[in-house]
Amino acid sequence: MDETNSVEMCGNPCLLRKDLSDANFAVCEVPELASSYSATEFKITKSEVLQGVIFPADSVLNDGEFTQPHIDRVNNCKFGMTFKEGHVAVLDEAKVYINFIVNLWVYQDNLKLQGSNDNWATSTDIYTYGVDIHEGWNYIDFSDWEEKPAYNSYRFVGRLKDSCRVTEFKLTGVEAVADTNSDYSCTPTLRIAGEDVVTAVPLESVTYSSLKTPVLESISPRFGSVLGGTSVTLTGSNLLGSADAIVTFDERECIVESNTETEIVCITSDKPYVPDTPRASINIAGLGKVAT
Repeated sequence: MDETNSVEMCGNPCLLRKDLSDANFAVCEVPELASSYSATEFKITKSEVLQGVIFPADSVLNDGEFTQPHIDRVNNCKFGMTFKEGHVAVLDEAKVYINFIVNLWVYQDNLKLQGSNDNWATSTDIYTYGVDIHEGWNYIDFSDWEEKPAYNSYRFVGRLKDSCRVTEFKLTGVEAVADTNSDYSCTPTLRIAGEDVVTAVPLESVTYSSLKTPVLESISPRFGSVLGGTSVTLTGSNLLGSADAIVTFDERECIVESNTETEIVCITSDKPYVPDTPRASINIAGLGKVAT
């Protein structure tokens, strides 16, 4: 397939089923959408170490080197990371690494994490490090927070000089479209031979909807024979599409025996030993992938 011919949805490639040069129409599979809403409600995107724009630009705070600290000996010193316009980072974790502490008190109740969605015209205090700060990695775990931080830019602020004497920092989470609505629409972008194409008839927008998203809630039993033949029941919501579901465990088909709005029953295939990461995949015809 010619990589210079493509369709994009919400800034992500739409997986083409045929080369655009072969027909007068294109068929593609829309990519997953990570928005502020979907990243929290469906957890469709894997949390990872985030790569935004570091500030100050000449800092050594994200270079993987644990010996040279950031030196900014002023009150209210700042360092952090900014993401693409129109996007936010939904955080699961933030951490700072301190190589050598001379005075604990310059950090305790003086170093805090803030977030902003308006280029720091306003800011929100998210977390302040207390008496438990120490040499090495200092973690802030947001995974169990009822509402995770979701901002376009994050910064650590040190109230006193030397409060920013930090060697490294990392943010972990999901970069997402800044939209908290349960539905999100965007217009496809068509590219032929590497050039954007303006069509005679404008392309219609496509809407991602939470009501059209199948959700898996449980799998029973959790274990089965490597020889296959185990009957597995998957329960959830919105599991009935226009045809049978396709279920695989570790890339091996689980043959669907029944399929309703809230339940799929399938029989597992054998599982030859392969050192891999266990993975379940469910696709509902007419609705797409199931949020697992």
